[in-house]
Amino acid sequence: MDKLCMIQISGGCLKMIDDSKETRLRVGNIIKNARLAKGLTQRQLGDKIGKSNNVLTNWEKGTNSPDVDMIESLCTILEIPVSEMFPQKKEFVSDGLTHVEQNLIKNWRKLFPEDQAKIMGMIELKLHDAK
Repeated sequence: MDKLCMIQISGGCLKMIDDSKETRLRVGNIIKNARLAKGLTQRQLGDKIGKSNNVLTNWEKGTNSPDVDMIESLCTILEIPVSEMFPQKKEFVSDGLTHVEQNLIKNWRKLFPEDQAKIMGMIELKLHDAK
C-alpha cells in the first residue's frame, strides 16, 4: 500500500503527496533532469546536500524518494519550484469529449514534461504537413 507523506512548501502551506512508485519515478526523473541541466554530477549534488551519490542514484531510479526535509534544499539548489515535483491533481472535466479524447488527456497528464514537448513537436509537424 502506498503511503502518504506531508511536505512543507515555502510560505508554511502543507501539502499531501503520495509515495507511490509512479511518484518516486517522476520525482527521480525531475531531479535527474534538473541536475543534468545544472551540469552537476550525482556526487557534486550529493556534496551540496550532504548525501552520497548512491542516495542520488536511488532517488533518480525511483527506488527511494528524498526525505521531506531534503525537498526544499534540492529545489533551491536545482532552481526548481517544489510544485514542479509535486503538482496538484487537476480535476478532470469531460464535457463534450469522447472516451478516446478523455483517455488521451489522462495519459498526457502522466507524461514527463520533456515527453509532452516531444509529442507537441510531432503534432505541430503533422499539422504543418497537412496544410
